[in-house]
Amino acid sequence: EDVTTPTTAPTTEPTTAPTTEPTTEPTTAPTTAPTTATTAPTTPSSGSSQPTESSSQAGAASGWYADVISGAVYLTNYVKEKGLLPSSIPVGSYNLTPAQYLYLATQVVVALNKGKTSGDLSVPSYKEPSNPQETISGKGNLQMSEVATMAQKVVTFMESNGQGPNWMTSSLGTLQYENGIYMFSQPLVYYAQNGTLPATVEVDTWFKTTGGVPG
Repeated sequence: EDVTTPTTAPTTEPTTAPTTEPTTEPTTAPTTAPTTATTAPTTPSSGSSQPTESSSQAGAASGWYADVISGAVYLTNYVKEKGLLPSSIPVGSYNLTPAQYLYLATQVVVALNKGKTSGDLSVPSYKEPSNPQETISGKGNLQMSEVATMAQKVVTFMESNGQGPNWMTSSLGTLQYENGIYMFSQPLVYYAQNGTLPATVEVDTWFKTTGGVPG
């Protein structure tokens, strides 16, 4: 089941994106949504690296995982302040593109959901998608089990197609690329503050998430 359009230049774009039901049902469903980090963002430098080690904000995670979690905090604050995704996300000693960050963030979401708190991650080169689309119509909550499943599908898609997905399919509808990146950051921000993943993740349209700034 695809989560995005393939990279092999389809002749037509679908007018509506498919939706899917979660493959697993969670055993618990508290209503707590990921909280918003309060650390003010700093704009990445134009250089090739910018260390951002922040283990105090990474719960029990360490190494690369802690760096990616710190990147999620940065990205979340940037979106809330400026109403758009940053063009560069500091992760450890790297300034990553949104596609590179998405690839790492989804891997960390999958790993943390399995109880793994550290590991080696590579920084590949991925293209940005060209035609993001969204069908989600309003605010809702996704179970963490579904978010982890979505994250694994994104990892698989990017490794197979060499680019970020145009959209990500959820039980609430499809989230466009930018909204998906923001959504996957939210459980990592929650983890930074609480040392555990949330039971649910709140999502909304990208237009509303960015305060009415078109994405």
